[in-house]
Amino acid sequence: MGDLITDNNLFLHEDPYVPISPEQRFFIMGVVHSLPSDWKTIIRPFVFINEIKPIPCTPYIKVNYGSVLISGVTSKQIYDSVLRKKQTPPTAQQKKTDKYSETSINWEKIYSLPFRTTLDSKLREFQYKILNNIAFTNDKLFRFGLLQSPNCTLCNEERESIEHLLSRCKVSSEFWKDVLSWLKDNNIIIESLNEIGLFFGNFEKTEDFFIIKHILLLGKILHLCKEMPWKFTLIERICQDKTCL
Repeated sequence: MGDLITDNNLFLHEDPYVPISPEQRFFIMGVVHSLPSDWKTIIRPFVFINEIKPIPCTPYIKVNYGSVLISGVTSKQIYDSVLRKKQTPPTAQQKKTDKYSETSINWEKIYSLPFRTTLDSKLREFQYKILNNIAFTNDKLFRFGLLQSPNCTLCNEERESIEHLLSRCKVSSEFWKDVLSWLKDNNIIIESLNEIGLFFGNFEKTEDFFIIKHILLLGKILHLCKEMPWKFTLIERICQDKTCL
């Protein structure tokens, strides 16, 4: 119990000169507050108030983008700063960053894109699965023992990864050519679609930016639903079984 008291006869969380983190300070505060009042009186019978030095005050506070005046900081800035320290990037994010190391990837824009371009929860959910590498392709289903072959359902020539399914497969390539042709007929010009553009979203600023992004999201899921409706039935069953577990 004596370890909770400093040389200033203060509990650890009350002494500003004790070098502990904010998380440790809150934890110790919780421990002390859980003690009965008579215990605290015995542990700390008196406090040398006159001997306690005033807490040093600095006019600045550190947030995500640097130091700002305390008088000008908002609660949202403080919350975002604390949240960023607690956040852990998804494992799939690092894998994709390493895979496409020659490309500068703005993950904040990538994660926000589905919410900026569509209100459809199914489109948002599907793009989330793509980004986090949890879309059930034949490669995954084969490893789960649910399919006899990991090859692509559309071309049956290569293992069906999400990258192959979206862009490398010759059937998918023809589909996206038709999409580009349809967009061109409607005076929306996109020169080409590469794997990164299909996977993350095309961020080339154009007059029809949001329309294009919505069509790309819609095209991905409609193409797969049309070509492989059985797979989506199987995926829904797997998700339901997982939910039951």
